[in-house]
Amino acid sequence: MEKSRPAVTMQNASSQSEHLIITALPPAHSRHWIPRHKKAVVEAVHAGVLPLREAMRRYDLSVEEFVHWESEFAQKRISQGSRQLAYG
Repeated sequence: MEKSRPAVTMQNASSQSEHLIITALPPAHSRHWIPRHKKAVVEAVHAGVLPLREAMRRYDLSVEEFVHWESEFAQKRISQGSRQLAYG
């Protein structure tokens, strides 16, 4: 039986992109973190769809852990940008 994902009710999705961000969020209280789920949480917070405090409560995260996830994805973006410049 598949778990249903509770809707983020703090803020309603006002655009299609916000709706896509919300539906990409992992279930509340997730314990197994794959990169795609981490990225979804970081993007939701950055887009203003999910407040940081709510993300921390919903996923039992510390500020340090969230900042670490942000830096992981920032490094990946920098690395991908460098490769595109080298091969572009």
